[in-house]
Order: sequence, then structure tokens, then C-alpha cells
Amino acid sequence: MSQAASYLWTCISLDGRVVSASGAAVFEQEPHALVGATLASLVAADDAAAVTDMLARAAADDAPVAVRCRIGARILELCGHRVQQGDATTIHVLTRDITAEEARAAHDEQQMQRQATLLANVPGAVWATWDIDTPHPSSYISEYVYTLTGYTPDEWNARPNAYLETAHPDDRARLIAETPRIFARGHDISQFRWIHRDGRIVWVEVHLVVVRDAAGVPTGLCGVTMDITQQKEAEAARTRLHEEIIHTQERILAELSTPLIPLGDRTVVMPLIGLLDGARAERVTEALLHGVATSRARVAIVDITGVPSLDTRSADALIRAARGVRLLGAEVVLTGIRPEVAQALVGLGTDLQGIVTRNTLDAGIRYASERG
Repeated sequence: MSQAASYLWTCISLDGRVVSASGAAVFEQEPHALVGATLASLVAADDAAAVTDMLARAAADDAPVAVRCRIGARILELCGHRVQQGDATTIHVLTRDITAEEARAAHDEQQMQRQATLLANVPGAVWATWDIDTPHPSSYISEYVYTLTGYTPDEWNARPNAYLETAHPDDRARLIAETPRIFARGHDISQFRWIHRDGRIVWVEVHLVVVRDAAGVPTGLCGVTMDITQQKEAEAARTRLHEEIIHTQERILAELSTPLIPLGDRTVVMPLIGLLDGARAERVTEALLHGVATSRARVAIVDITGVPSLDTRSADALIRAARGVRLLGAEVVLTGIRPEVAQALVGLGTDLQGIVTRNTLDAGIRYASERG
């Protein structure tokens, strides 16, 4: 049986009974078997009233009147119009099986609802722009744009340059410069800032692709724009924490590498261990001068037993530190000078005048005690 077959009945307008039928396959009966039956009795009980109403309205008006009804698993469209033959008035009804059309329409509606649900739950603004070579390209953007920017989709699409106008002024030049690269590559990922309608800064990440026609000519763009503000704030917090940790570590290491130990009321000792490069030598000088000034020490012992070697810059820094201590009214005692270090100092031509030297830290402490 054809799903698209049409059937014609002539019905007596007063009681809606079938006078004749050109076909009856959709009713699964022979045409002659329909004669005398009411049309309303042939359809689903829930649709009988609608069919009766259609016949009444068709009888009262010259214009055709249509109604949809069900017969079993099928969906029919009945279209009736009044026919006047002499004194007799009948309603001619054209019946069309629309089951397949309704199924397709229901499927399409379901797909549209699913797409709408999908778009509504994507954590970002899904958007598309078509006909980009025209003065007024058409655009679409999902409801999430309101969350991102404070503008409804209609308000957004009413602004031709909303994408750039909403961008932070410091990011606009970069976005414009990226455009040729996007069309060359066909896709791109970009991060920048939007300014929300209420003034807030919103970091977004855009994933987009270029839409092309059959000839490969760009005709539009589509993509999704997501809020990455929390991610950016977390990254900034991690960066700040990392910098604070590095700064703290540097400070602690500096303090550990230049320890200043008070010995009695008027003596301080600074034992140095490891290589004494230029930067560390500067820290030694700073710590030594600060320590002597703060403690008002009369003797500052600098022990270099643990220093394997000295270069010109390091030796010069020690001598300058000693001179600075002397300007503060204290005396410097340099202890732990091993033969190789002494030889290096002599080779460098270092002037040790005014600096007391002792071969061990103990000897330097005894000297300080005697001076105290």
C-alpha cells in the first residue's frame, strides 16, 4: 500500500456519512464497505470530534478545511470542501497519508531539541558567522554569551564589531594582527580579555575554524569561546607564589652563606665555607658592615678556613669589607688563611696592611679576647 496515496469521499453534509469512495486502502477496507459509515467512525476515537468539526466548518464555508487524524498507526490529513450539486450539498474530502512526513518532522524536531540542549549546556559561547564577504554577514551565538559578557544573543548580534569592541583595548591590536594567520591556517586557538558589561575583566579562550565553500574560498567562521578567568587567576597566583618562594629561598641562602655569629659583647665571627664568588663576596661585605654597626663590635673575625680559593674580585671585596669595618671603628681579624690562599693573595698583590691575620679561628678568638 502506498504511503502517499490519496482518496476521495463524497459525504452527505447533514450526517457525515460516506456516499462513495474512490479508494480505501488506508482504511484497510474495500471502497464499497465504507459507504454508509460516518467518516468520524473510521478514525481514532480521540480524533472523531475534530473530524466532525472539520466537516461542519467545510459545509458552512466555501474555503477548504483541513484536519489531521489517526487511523491505527497512520497519520492522515483530511481536507474537505463543500460541493453544491443542485439541491444536494456534499463535502468532498481528500485524504492524504502523512505518516512518513510526520515522522521526519518529529525526528527533525527531536534533533533540534537535542542540539538546543547541547548548546545550552556547553560551558562556552558557541558561535558562527556566515557570508563574511558581504557588508552584513549573518551571525549566531548561543545563550552563554550573556554569562560571558552581559549581552544577550540579540544584543550581541546587533553590534557588528562586538568581538573586537568587547575585547580589552590592550588586546585588540593583537587580535587584528592574528586574522591573516587564522585564514591561512584554517583554525586557531587564542586567549585574550573581554570586558563584561558590568566592567569586570573576563579571560576567554577561543577555538575557531574557517568555513570554506566547495572551491575552498572562506565563507565564514565558527567556534566556541570559553571562560578561563579562574585558570588565569590560578596561574597568576602560582606565579606569585613561585616568585615569593624563590625570593625567600634566595634570602635564606644569602643569610646562610654569610652567617654572623656574636661572640661576647664586642666580638662577631663570620665563618665562610665554599667558593666566594663576586656576588657572595658582596653579600659578605653587606652582612659584615651591617652586623658590626648593629652590634657595635670592636673586633670582627672573618674565618676563611673553608674557602678553597680566592680570585681578584673576591679578595678585593674582602679587603674593602675590612676597610669598611675599620671606618666603623672596629678591627678585622682574618683567620684560616691556608698556604695556597696566602700564596694567591700574594700573587694578586693584595694589600693586607691594617688587617690582623691568624692561621686558625682559635687564634683569632684569643686575639679578640685579649683586645676585649
